[in-house]
Amino acid sequence: MNPSRRRRHDPAIPFLLILALALGAPAAFAGTLVTDQPLIHDGVERSFHYFVPGDPPPGPLPLVLALHGGGGSADQIAGLTGGAAPWAVLMEVAEREGFLVVYPDGVDQQWNDCRGDSPPTGDADDVGFLGAVIDWAVANLDADPARLFATGVSNGGMMTLRLGHELGQRLAAIAPVVANRAADDECLAPTGPLPILVIDGTADPIVPWGGGEIGVDRGTVLSVRDTVLYWALVDGCSGPASFEELPDPDAGDESRITVASVTACAEGAEVRLYAVIGGGHSLPSSTERYSFLYELIVGKQNHDVEGAEEIWSFFSGHRRRD
Repeated sequence: MNPSRRRRHDPAIPFLLILALALGAPAAFAGTLVTDQPLIHDGVERSFHYFVPGDPPPGPLPLVLALHGGGGSADQIAGLTGGAAPWAVLMEVAEREGFLVVYPDGVDQQWNDCRGDSPPTGDADDVGFLGAVIDWAVANLDADPARLFATGVSNGGMMTLRLGHELGQRLAAIAPVVANRAADDECLAPTGPLPILVIDGTADPIVPWGGGEIGVDRGTVLSVRDTVLYWALVDGCSGPASFEELPDPDAGDESRITVASVTACAEGAEVRLYAVIGGGHSLPSSTERYSFLYELIVGKQNHDVEGAEEIWSFFSGHRRRD
């Protein structure tokens, strides 16, 4: 284990994206980010980073798995490669609220998210690996088995959806970001109702809001509407959705957020959608802002809310009812 927060070159991240990110330094914490914790799974040595808050409350701690996007890494999502890092804000929230954060690494910087028409996602047993990561955290970090959560961005968001299907019996809630359900879905059937928060941009140039192709040979996805309706069916939801338009403190980001929620669901489940009107392929953040050049690639980033705060706010209201 290496308890230092270190930087390393990540050759799989396109050089243009590295140039496009605004330079920045990782935040300092009283807690500890341990990097490159090894774990052998399915005969392969894999690794993950994990963050432990500096002064946690007594007893088992909630655990948030945060999954990088395709071509990304644990270093990138944890803010160790330089540049704006909205997902690293999870550690700031964890320091204040007292929970664990785990940033795993996918094989070849991809997650096998069960898109049947996308060979680049590979065939690794990522469900088994992430289940083993959870087991390790429960045994070694006193993670609370009743408060295990998963979130992720893009390919990591689609892997989050897969975990909702195939590891849902262990999770308390999930939060896929800029990720829709696969059109050619090879995931196993969900094991039961599961609270879900979906964050998607209506102007996402990579994972289209209305469904369709993801780039070239990256498979196809359903629309955000069909993704949300699918999970409402899985969660046994009934009754109308409630809608809320959030304040727009940063009009310069050319986007705003509307929240749709359905809470009349089975077994305490809930379906919530953050529709980022005019937003692109990124987690909203008021503090970790992508550069203009990066936005040329992924679309506009919303700055009205701190996405990591919104994700934890949703997670903190749920636990397993086993």
